[in-house]
Formats: sequence, C-alpha cells, structure tokens
Amino acid sequence: MLKSPDICIFDVKTNEIAKISELPFGISSHGSVKVGNLIYIIGGNRDPNMVTKKCLSYDISLKKCKAIDELHYPSASHSVLNWKNNFIYKFGGIGSCFGEWDLSPYIERYSIQENNWEIVNPIIKINENLIEHYRYLKVNLVF
Repeated sequence: MLKSPDICIFDVKTNEIAKISELPFGISSHGSVKVGNLIYIIGGNRDPNMVTKKCLSYDISLKKCKAIDELHYPSASHSVLNWKNNFIYKFGGIGSCFGEWDLSPYIERYSIQENNWEIVNPIIKINENLIEHYRYLKVNLVF
C-alpha cells in the first residue's frame, strides 16, 4: 500500500480533515514534534516498506517542507521529544541497524541550531527475550 505524502489539518469545530500541503515523499510510522513554528518529521516507513534515515522540517506559516540532516540509523515507530526548543531526541524504534526490521537500541539527538544528529550514549540495552518475542510476533502474525 502506498504511503500518502499529504499534510492535513483537522478542524475540531467542523470535524473535518483538509489537505494543506505535501511532503516530498509518502511516509508512515514516523516521529513528529513541534518546535516553534516548525514541525519536525523524523525517520519513518517509506515506500515500498523501507525504513528511512530521512528527516524533514515543515514550516507551518509558509506551508513548506525542507530536508534536514539525516539520522545515523534508519528508524520507524520511535519516540521523539523536544528538549527546551534546542534539541530533538529520538528513542529506539524499529530499524535496520542489525538487519531487516530489528528493534533499535539507539538514542540520537538533533541540534536544531547546528542541524545535525549525534548518537547519545548510553545505547538502550534490549533484553534478548524481548527481541526473540518480537521476532516471534513478526514471523507468526501476518496481517
């Protein structure tokens, strides 16, 4: 299934969704966080089912999107956090750092001022039982 590149806004008063812009590519399972007038779109799943390192910023006022520095490791379904409007942290997720679709132990930090990602220690220690459970689910649950 193709991922949508649409950027939409939901109007809580009318209960309607309206398209306001487009990303340069379709994406899902990404992280997003608002900092000032920008929404940062971090990693995610691209077509065809490809985990990406690509990151974007979307200017709410200008309705324009631009590429920013890429993650060090491809990641989808991760968590992101704005820290004091200076840094964006990306925690864990699913990535291809150990092969296809494995849990990612990496924490990365993006400097908004310097437009660069760095790997932050400590690396998340993933319990081997959790990895085996995830692999079991991945193999045995087909949607």
